[in-house]
Amino acid sequence: MNTTERLSSPRGKPTNIAQPDAHCQIEEFLPRFDATGAHAAPIHHWRTDRDSADAKVRGLVRASIESLPEPHRSVLIAWDGFGMDGNLTASVLRVDASVMPRLLHEARMALCTLLDPHLRQPPTS
Repeated sequence: MNTTERLSSPRGKPTNIAQPDAHCQIEEFLPRFDATGAHAAPIHHWRTDRDSADAKVRGLVRASIESLPEPHRSVLIAWDGFGMDGNLTASVLRVDASVMPRLLHEARMALCTLLDPHLRQPPTS
């Protein structure tokens, strides 16, 4: 099965291409900033121990990716998951190649925001 077939499979669900204004849905997942441009909430370091690779965390990552709106979810899976370049990803997902960097950036930021509460490193005293 080639990359295009995998992305078109019912399991991956990217065949339901979002409307051009669908990127607005991603806003609820993105980090918030104050009037000065600083993060509104504190930034925490993530755990880097072996526990971060266990099945529970992999499940959290999968669930977080699945909760992303289209086309962000499909862009993230195609680009980071399958290693497709921007032009091929844009072609497969039928989106303008010029918006690929923005979609990928928003998807990665949203994924970080969703995973942060689960992967925060405990505060050191």
